[in-house]
Order: sequence, then structure tokens, then C-alpha cells
Amino acid sequence: MTARTRATLWLPGMVLLLVGAIRLPWTAAMSKRGHDENGSSDHERAKLVAVERGLAYARQHRVIRSSSDLSALIVLDYLQRKYALPNDLAFPAPIGDAVGAEKVQLWGRFVGEQRRTDVVALGALTETPSIEELVMHALYCDEVRLPVFYGDLLERFADHGGYELTHASLALKILRDNGCRLQEGRQLTLEDLFRRRMLTLIDGVPQDPQYEELDVRYEALALLQDFLGVTNLPDTQLAKLLAGQQPDGGWRPQADQTSGLHPTILAIWALLARTHPSAPAISFARR
Repeated sequence: MTARTRATLWLPGMVLLLVGAIRLPWTAAMSKRGHDENGSSDHERAKLVAVERGLAYARQHRVIRSSSDLSALIVLDYLQRKYALPNDLAFPAPIGDAVGAEKVQLWGRFVGEQRRTDVVALGALTETPSIEELVMHALYCDEVRLPVFYGDLLERFADHGGYELTHASLALKILRDNGCRLQEGRQLTLEDLFRRRMLTLIDGVPQDPQYEELDVRYEALALLQDFLGVTNLPDTQLAKLLAGQQPDGGWRPQADQTSGLHPTILAIWALLARTHPSAPAISFARR
């Protein structure tokens, strides 16, 4: 999910548990799984240590001040379920009606807040939607029928590249989780397109590294491995990600900015997908 959306979504009075940066029991089990799946190596241990430091950063910054924070914690909730992370990393609290009007009410389904579908808030999907509207309609596709041109929209956003590409891939994953289908053969065609476009994205050289959207790169690394079945990403890609971790344990959205929750969660996702490729496939949204 993107760091571009900056609308503030406050959760009044949220008190979040802060856990010290100690070695937690799950890391021992994860280390054993990493040994079983990838062999014991300094490189694999470095990835596990980076994940542990990143999770410590996340614990200290689990306050929802923006839609970027909200989306990051939705991803963290998915990682907690998929990789059996400690329970305190699950979504921290009900989103609640007081926090952000229609958008937040719709997003509640990501974390298991099953409410009556608000068709008015969801809106009709036109042929020129935003990428967020595309993802939301995938989230509710089992209740609100998708238009016949939905696959064309996914392809169009894939061609846009960047965050719209990664979110089109996320929409396809959610659509599949919900048991919704496109025209015969279209899903495999789209997955191949997403795979090729994201490989091009991570191999690209930014015009100005200072302003590269690093969180988009981290998200592409995660989705390629988790959703699109890529198991042979070059070690140089993960080495570059590891090198981007800051002294505070977080990662930056751009080279000229400080660490943020959103890029940190996406970097953790990419590392977990690399070190634990046999983790079971689960629904992205809670069901």
C-alpha cells in the first residue's frame, strides 16, 4: 500500500503496547525454519536480525496518524497471520466509525470488521477509477459484482508502473481470495504481466536516487515472492534492501527522508518472503 495518500485518519486515545527490543521466542522458531528451507548462512541470519530490528521499530511507531500508517498496519496484520508472528503485531484495535468516514469503514474488512456493505460508500466502478477504488472493489467482489472490463483496468494500471502496478497485483490477489473470477485465462495472463513489470521495476535505475520511491521497490520485492511465485531474485536485490535499514531499525520511503512505518513494514515483508518461502498461502484480508 502506498505512502502517497496523506489524508489524516486519527484514532483518538489509542494506547498501543510497546515491547522492548529483546529477542522474542518466535525468532528461534523462524531461525530453525530458515535453516531448514534455505540452509544456515550469515546472509540468512542477517535477514532474520533485520526483521527483528524492523519489528522493534514497528512496535514503537504503531500509531495511526495517516492512511499510510493504516495501510502499513493492515499489511503487518497479514504478516502476523502468515508467518505466525507474535500476537501483539496483529491489527491493534477496531478501526471504529469515528476515525475516518466512508473510506475507513470500507477498509475495516481488511482486518475482519465485517459490516454490512455500504454500496454508496463503495461507489460504482467506472472505466476511469483510482487504484484505490480498484482495490476496494476487489475486496468486496463477492458481494458487489465486478464489471466485465475489470481485467482491462488491472492491465492498464500495470502499465502505469510504480505503486499502481503493485496495487493492481494486490487487487488480483484479493479478488482470487474472495473466489471471484475474470474471463478464462485472464488471471494467468495478468500474473505474468505483473511479474514482468515488477522485475523491470526492481532492476531499473532511478533518474535521481535521492527521490526514488523505495517503498514501491520494497513492495515489488515482497509481491514478486509472495503473490507471484518468484523464488530466484538476485541476492543483490536483498542486499540492497538490507543496506537501506537505518540505525533505528526502520527503512526510509525516500533517501532524503527519515524512517517510516510504511516502508519498514514492506521491507519486512520482502525479507520474510525470502527467508520463509514455504509459509502457507493465506487470504490477504481477514475472513
